[in-house]
Amino acid sequence: AAHYAVLAALAKEARWQDAEALTEQMRSRGVPRDVYTYTSIVHALGRAGHWERARVLVRNMVRGRLETRPNVVTFSALMGACLACDEPAAAMATFHDMELCGVRPDAKALTHFFTACRAVDPPQGARALDIFRTQTECRDGVQPVTSTYNALIAALGSAGLCDDALAVLDEMEEADMEERSPNGITYNAALFACARAGRASDARLLCARMDAAGVRRDAVTYAELLRALARGGCLRESLQILDELEQGVREVRPNLVVYNVMLAECARSIGASSDDVDDDDLLSFVDRTVSSMESAGGDLSPDPFTRRAHLLALENANEWRRAAEVSRSTGADLDILRGVVYRGVDAARITLPLALEPLRTAANAVVASGRRARELGARELGARQQGKP
Repeated sequence: AAHYAVLAALAKEARWQDAEALTEQMRSRGVPRDVYTYTSIVHALGRAGHWERARVLVRNMVRGRLETRPNVVTFSALMGACLACDEPAAAMATFHDMELCGVRPDAKALTHFFTACRAVDPPQGARALDIFRTQTECRDGVQPVTSTYNALIAALGSAGLCDDALAVLDEMEEADMEERSPNGITYNAALFACARAGRASDARLLCARMDAAGVRRDAVTYAELLRALARGGCLRESLQILDELEQGVREVRPNLVVYNVMLAECARSIGASSDDVDDDDLLSFVDRTVSSMESAGGDLSPDPFTRRAHLLALENANEWRRAAEVSRSTGADLDILRGVVYRGVDAARITLPLALEPLRTAANAVVASGRRARELGARELGARQQGKP
């Protein structure tokens, strides 16, 4: 028991080398090494970022090269390690390996699999829903919990399957079970699905359902609501809600994520005739908001997403000279090639010098270095001719 307690502590601290050394000591002393022993090492490796080494260990267990076979906890630990290392495809492959081994998933394994389905490119929402139905609707099937549903809804939303995401939310509400009760993450994931699909009406209804369920809205809620409204042709309404957030009328104050979402949606709407706000007003809003964020500083300081939205707004408004100035002053990236291809000669004339400036600087440095080398060589040759060391 003492060995297992130490292994658990080492795994928590990501000390995988010490965990492996302790496991070897257990072998030499005749202490049994069971599935939890090796699962602890998988946890330690995962926390240390060594998902590939963890996968090799689990595969050795599967092939009978170690004293025990992996169980669902082992496979879940490996899936978690893959996700922590941004390897969703490896996490999905681990889930399939678990199925081939005849190990039945539990709620945590399903949650990891759905999270991987969301993160993989392209998102595999339909696959996630198929696994969910297969594993939960059979006899003695998995009993999903709220986090399982949340990951599934997020995967469906990322795949553009808004109707399916809303249907899963309906199931949670109809089940009326505490362990499956929708929380803020659930509703935010459903709002994300609506935002991707531009479903403004459904986004409004979801917020009303949150209020009725007693779930507090947060900044993420409003970020997705604003995105859904903007993409659903209700940009003016989203701007009004943002103003209310700034005035303190709503539950929360806008944070960097909320501003970045609003800036991005305004930027992409410039030049789109279907939107209900004048392009000049949109560009003025973007300029004013970025300036306010710069003045506020702290948590509202513009980040690369802010700069990208600002440049996109200027690009769509054909303000290429201003875009070049903003890029030069802030160090933000400017999409030169898109300007050349889609905006024509005028854009290229303004932006290409900016793109070539780093090359010119590098070339000047090379020339200066060569000149310096020649000067040193000439001095050395003169010294030799004069008999000096």
